[in-house]
Amino acid sequence: MHRPGMNPHNRLLSPGGSSGGEGSLLASRGSVIGMGTDMGGSIRVPSAYNQLFGLKPSSGRFSYRDLNSSLDGKPVVPSVAGPMSATLENVVHIAQLLISTEGWRRDPGLVPLPWRAPVLDQVRADAATPGKGLCFATFPGRGDDGIMRLHPPVARGVAMAVRAAREVGHRVIDWTPPSHMEAAMLYGGLCFPTLYDIEDALELSGEPMVAPAQALMKQVGEYKPKDFREYYELNKKMKKYQQDYADYWESTKDLTRTGRPVDGIIVPVTASAAVRHNSFYAFTYSIVYNVLDYSSLTVPVTFADKSIDVADPHDAPRSPIDEASWIPYDADVYHGAPVGVQIVGRRLEEEKVLALGEVLSNALKTIGAK
Repeated sequence: MHRPGMNPHNRLLSPGGSSGGEGSLLASRGSVIGMGTDMGGSIRVPSAYNQLFGLKPSSGRFSYRDLNSSLDGKPVVPSVAGPMSATLENVVHIAQLLISTEGWRRDPGLVPLPWRAPVLDQVRADAATPGKGLCFATFPGRGDDGIMRLHPPVARGVAMAVRAAREVGHRVIDWTPPSHMEAAMLYGGLCFPTLYDIEDALELSGEPMVAPAQALMKQVGEYKPKDFREYYELNKKMKKYQQDYADYWESTKDLTRTGRPVDGIIVPVTASAAVRHNSFYAFTYSIVYNVLDYSSLTVPVTFADKSIDVADPHDAPRSPIDEASWIPYDADVYHGAPVGVQIVGRRLEEEKVLALGEVLSNALKTIGAK
């Protein structure tokens, strides 16, 4: 058994959060299936850090009714609930069961969209058609977003996923979308001013604020509460960003050779494998898809290996936060940490990313057998 707050694969590291308790329990095989919530990566991060599959849906696909939230009432970038498990079959099964209950009859926040089995079948058929296949995309070069450098295990994991997709016959093209830094700034402006309710809750409970929360609240201090006009202007900018991203995705139709835009993108979940405690900084890989409200599935890939995941001492930091992310990295300490990637689809494409995850997971097994 392991103590709460420790990663079952490596006790020197965190299980991630905020659904880290669920991730840790699932990784320890104390449960078969679990549900997490995600407003900035809180399904995907603990899934990646615990060698799990985790589905972050678009808002309105799975019910959030009667769930407690520290940001209850926030009208944009909502928290979403989604399934996590050690097997993709379990995630697909519970997703289908939940959607098949037709929860929109009881939860007015849900989109009345039934389970679409033909979408999974079509992806499988396209993947199996000789000379046709699928087309994925990934960040060029070392696979990072240009903001946060990837720790060696994560860079290797992304490269493995891309190689696996190519070796079984799929195309992978470069992904150069609108700046993820812009999404990060929008996220901070729209979400951080609402986090002052953390202090209110702690005052009621009498509990001290833990160190990560103290660091977060210090950052929140840079985003003071806004009046309605300021908030509406940020919403306008967010809508423009969503439109620009959608236009970029659609433009890839000219590059894929499938007659379709990119089927899904293969990108890191965070810049690091499961992190040391109080050392999480790399939000840009996850929060952009909350701003966009895209569907995303975390897929396990490999584990950190101290014999090959050695840091390059010649890489210069890109920013203070990039430097802070790299200071804790030590190949010996991170040895054995799980590494996952996320496959991202567009809004309300849950069935599609689940099918793409199946394709990629099977491809990884294929190259692993070589």
